Amino acid sequence: MVQKVEFSPQTQFELTAPERILAGDQEIVLWLYQPLLGPTASSLYGLFQTWVVAKPVTGFCYQLLEQLNSGWQSFTEALQHLEALGLLRTFVRETDFEGELLFSLQRPQQPSSFFKDDLLRSLLLETVGEQHYRRLAAHFFSAGDQQSFTGKEISKNLLDVFQVAAKDLTHASLVKINQPAKSASAVNKSASTLDVPLLKQLLSKSFVDQAQVWQHQSALRTASLVYGLDEIKIVHLLENAANVQTDQVDFKLFFQLLHASQALQPTDSNKKSASELDKATTSASKTDTFAQQLLTACQAYAPSEFLQTLKAEAGSFVTSSERNLIDRFGGLEYLSPEVINVLIYYMIIDRDMPSLNRAFFEKVAADWKRKKVTNARAALSQIRQVKEKALTNQQSKDQRRQVFRSKRIIQKEKLPDWAREGYQLTKKSASSEQEIKKIEKELKKFKK
Repeated sequence: MVQKVEFSPQTQFELTAPERILAGDQEIVLWLYQPLLGPTASSLYGLFQTWVVAKPVTGFCYQLLEQLNSGWQSFTEALQHLEALGLLRTFVRETDFEGELLFSLQRPQQPSSFFKDDLLRSLLLETVGEQHYRRLAAHFFSAGDQQSFTGKEISKNLLDVFQVAAKDLTHASLVKINQPAKSASAVNKSASTLDVPLLKQLLSKSFVDQAQVWQHQSALRTASLVYGLDEIKIVHLLENAANVQTDQVDFKLFFQLLHASQALQPTDSNKKSASELDKATTSASKTDTFAQQLLTACQAYAPSEFLQTLKAEAGSFVTSSERNLIDRFGGLEYLSPEVINVLIYYMIIDRDMPSLNRAFFEKVAADWKRKKVTNARAALSQIRQVKEKALTNQQSKDQRRQVFRSKRIIQKEKLPDWAREGYQLTKKSASSEQEIKKIEKELKKFKK
């Protein structure tokens, strides 16, 4: 809660909930959070939950005090307890008269996450004691240990039962829904979409050597970022590349299988061409600009799939050097997948390069990394600035060349009389004839 701004019971507030609070959430708050919250804060959370059912609610703080039968100090302490435990987020909006409070009600953590949080479980243990702490854990978790099962698990995973095409994944990513805004911690996380806890859980049920796998995390990130593979597909690929006798994964074979699986994907029917890509991303609105269409496509596709689509549209194919190039950058996570896609489009389509030139790719990537380009929109803005700068420089050169031509000095020579139009020969005078005879006479003397 904001402490530097003074509020009073007359302060107006607005209450919202980004996600609906479910019946199971009430039980979690009752068993795990209430010992930490105290009676006033628990009652306030329940009151907020009943108020914000379908739409945001506005009111004044004194109405909350009356409903809780509480004083102002107890009320502010209750707000602080809810905020500290992640059940409430409080914002302030400045108005002409005084600040207005904005309350965002949050869902509690699930029991598995709660007991994995060192701070929360330590605080709960200190508050209720070890004996009651064990009873609370037993209320949510079965006493049986699944790892003690001696049988071989034959459970099917999602992709064994359901078939999800790449176009369906793209369609789902383009359907806009209202979701809670990301917190600061979520925004600062790596661009990697790899769900590490889920991957660890899947590997625990596999025969591959987990310790050896985690020594090659860059390969796992590449499979997720560059090729868009989910955790289940990654585990299947690891198992196919593993030696069943030593349980060790051959990561050279891992990448060979990864490249082979990508190359075998059809590009004519299941994949959209570059022209069809724009239509698919703008079916909802025909007024979107081309930049918005490209932005949406770069965000929806994995770099490997995006590159293969563009090369297939141009009647070409993805070379091994191109795959190695995007594999390397995907594993290092210097650039996010959507930024890599913009760079691929810039080189293949905009600059009409037959293939990804490594030197040019690294030059642009280093410049974007230095300028902290983290998303496709910023990357497109950089390309636009480069084009504008190049156009401005060309215009300046043309202007200087034109000025030089206009100021160039043209030297004119005067024609002799005999070269001019209308020139007529003049008659020889008597004096000139005498001079000629005199010269001839002198010449005769020399001949003698």
